Amino acid sequence: MKPTIFSVLMLAGIAGVDAQINLAPNPSFEDYGTCPTFYSTVDVYTDTYVHDWFRPSDGSSDYMNACDVSETVGVPTSIFDIYQPARTGVAYLGFWSYLNTGNYREYVQAQLTEPMVAGGCYYVEFYVSPATKSDFSFDNWTCDCISMHIAEDRPLTGLFGLSPQINTVPGAFYTDTVGWTLISGIYIAEGGEEWITIGNFNEDDETEVFDFLDEGATPYVYMFVEDVLVTELSDLDVLNDTVVCAGETIVLSVPEGAGSYLWSTGATDPTISVTTTDTYWVEVTTECGVFTDSAYIFFSIDDVLFSDTALTLCYQELPFVIDPGTAYETQVWNTGDTTLLLEIVEGGTYILSGYASCQSYVDTFYIEVIEQLPDPSPLPDDTLICAVGWTALLEAAPGFDTYVWSTGETTAAINVTTAGTYSVEYTSTCDNYFDTVTIFEDPYFLETPDLGPDTIVCSIISEEIVLDANADLPNYLWNTGATTATIVVGEPGVYWVSATTACLERSDTIVVNTCVFIDVPNAFSPNNDGVNDLLSALCSDCDAFVSLSVYNRWGELVFESNDPYMGWDGTFEGKEQPIGSYAFVLRYNDAGANAYKKGYITLVR
Repeated sequence: MKPTIFSVLMLAGIAGVDAQINLAPNPSFEDYGTCPTFYSTVDVYTDTYVHDWFRPSDGSSDYMNACDVSETVGVPTSIFDIYQPARTGVAYLGFWSYLNTGNYREYVQAQLTEPMVAGGCYYVEFYVSPATKSDFSFDNWTCDCISMHIAEDRPLTGLFGLSPQINTVPGAFYTDTVGWTLISGIYIAEGGEEWITIGNFNEDDETEVFDFLDEGATPYVYMFVEDVLVTELSDLDVLNDTVVCAGETIVLSVPEGAGSYLWSTGATDPTISVTTTDTYWVEVTTECGVFTDSAYIFFSIDDVLFSDTALTLCYQELPFVIDPGTAYETQVWNTGDTTLLLEIVEGGTYILSGYASCQSYVDTFYIEVIEQLPDPSPLPDDTLICAVGWTALLEAAPGFDTYVWSTGETTAAINVTTAGTYSVEYTSTCDNYFDTVTIFEDPYFLETPDLGPDTIVCSIISEEIVLDANADLPNYLWNTGATTATIVVGEPGVYWVSATTACLERSDTIVVNTCVFIDVPNAFSPNNDGVNDLLSALCSDCDAFVSLSVYNRWGELVFESNDPYMGWDGTFEGKEQPIGSYAFVLRYNDAGANAYKKGYITLVR
């Protein structure tokens, strides 16, 4: 609450304890799977109707919900009651607590969301109300018999033998048929408890019932239960600063079930009534510690109280609802609105004038809105670097409070020298952005195809030559149309190859020529195997051929021909000549002049 405005709050109950964690699941029974249309829908093992709540194997407890339009088990009207509104929401549970037919009981059970801790101090409360038609007609007996049993294991039978830990004060009969009666207490856990069971654990001869409306009907007692709370009592925060009108009386209450109570007034009960302005405190002693709480109670004599509240909002929080935190009887804003809550779409000063409990209030709210920073300049698009020894500057949007790069750097801009993906997160009070960029390099930037120097092909054994780009590059393209790193060519000409990389297109050219030559092989094998069986001239231009003469070791002419295509078969005068060396003379025309070559050939078989 605002410390400068003494808000009018209800002090009864346990408002402060409610803010803590409730270990009871589905505490007001609002969560359900199937709408009940008949009684006996609380089951032993399934929660088809009301979620998380069950019954032991005894009895047949009931789930009431306003969704039942037939009003068989509706809220506020059902076969058990003429009019009983829910304390919270639109649902509650019900069960018979006493029938004069012999120890018949019904109960409701739930498993806590987590086990209790040994030595923990727990505050427990739930509310009950007696049905006005316990026998489906007009019977409305009541009792002081409803308790809660807390256990580690779930009790399914024999509940009469249990000793409940949270009990009604004897003689405190439940007689409010429209409102709800609080049953509460403080429990010191032994450790591991996780099942709670609510109902009458007394046998018939130990149960006192009361015909509180003097209907004179059969003594049947049917009870509704609502709003179950089980919470660890780590602090006591139930008293609230409050403004009331002078001359009124206000009741201050703290949870029951403690060992002792001591108020600043000297009272020793859980509840006191006060009529004068003062700060009231209470000391609550339990087995697990002493808890204190206090409240300033102001009895107003029609004065004007002022408050100032400054709020800083992010632009994303607009529209924003200003909540004064006080339920005024009447109010008006400086905008002309007369609602308690004011929705705003921009910053400014908003003033609420209100009146409640004989007191006037002027609440001023100073709203500052942090505007969005200009649209951030994103990092550049993914970038290809076509250079050697490069450095790239990456700059995030300026003006933010923090920067965190994937490199660990925390400046608005960084320099990078290697390829990769870089990210940056940059934030301000109200903005948070994330951006990435990838820097690429051309891995072939320094590579180039190299076909070597121009070449002359002087072989007539094979008319093909292999051209090799001599580099590991992508995307080859030859002027022949080939796309491989090497090609085989069979005729002279100009050949080029290109390779396209991420950055460049590189190429090389080679000229392939054939030479003019005439010669004689250095060996032949006239063995009729079809390979080198004849010795003849080798010539690129055989028109220049004049004659070929072959001589044996004694100088005899064993073969002579002026036809370049006519070869020696290794015989002389019809006889095969022996293996060995033979001299030759090759005569030919070289640019119009007579020329010759001499040498030796080897005959092999």
